[in-house]
Amino acid sequence: MADFTVIAASGLSVDDWLDPASGSAPSRLNSRPGYPQKRYVGTVGVPVVLQAVVDGVVAPLDAALGGRLFVAFVVEAPVLPFTGIVSPLGQSSVQIVTAYVRGHYTIGIRRPDGGIEHVHMDLG
Repeated sequence: MADFTVIAASGLSVDDWLDPASGSAPSRLNSRPGYPQKRYVGTVGVPVVLQAVVDGVVAPLDAALGGRLFVAFVVEAPVLPFTGIVSPLGQSSVQIVTAYVRGHYTIGIRRPDGGIEHVHMDLG
């Protein structure tokens, strides 16, 4: 388990993930009534800002991380190689993702001895 969490600070919204049954194919979602599945959605070309939260501190500066800096990497993208991830100087806990192709993306964020968090997002 990671010793941090990741939040979407901007560029994404949370939307219901609908996958109704069609014809002879049932819905692939097995949600509980009253608790619909959710997903992150965004817009192609709009930067997505992801921030790590460490011990309750949102987006700490690298100087406060004791040398255990964050690294972001692409797990899934509709087109590879994907090079649209940047981080502000001195703040690896903030990752800015900008995509120019519609589709599903998964971004991994890790830190040494701290685990990995994955952020799934659908951009249209």
